[in-house]
Amino acid sequence: MIKAGDLRYRLTVKRNTNSADGYGGFTSSQSTVGTFWCDRKFLDGDMIYRDGKRILQTGIEIILRKNTATTNIQRGDILFLTNDSNKYRINEMFEEELYTFKILAEKKKRKKIQQRFVSKILKRLIVR
Repeated sequence: MIKAGDLRYRLTVKRNTNSADGYGGFTSSQSTVGTFWCDRKFLDGDMIYRDGKRILQTGIEIILRKNTATTNIQRGDILFLTNDSNKYRINEMFEEELYTFKILAEKKKRKKIQQRFVSKILKRLIVR
């Protein structure tokens, strides 16, 4: 059983949505699913074994009430913690105890392709 005092961190859950732009394409945006109370544990630097490989975890472990997790949150949603500037994407969700769910989420990183593209544009602007 989880105590209310353990749920001391505020969590905002957002979901990627696509909407028609009127020209036959789509515009993607994020819509807020809700804000919930949770307990969190940073996993930065923990080494785990998965499929026979050592993996360095760079994410968080979140514990929520079961009804909150099962009715509102889906795998792939984006998580924002209060007083934390990082974005996290849900990788795994499973029932920990009778009344609690555990969520494992990784830091959402920018793709290297986007970084290279931005650096090329900046170089072109500097040369001109």
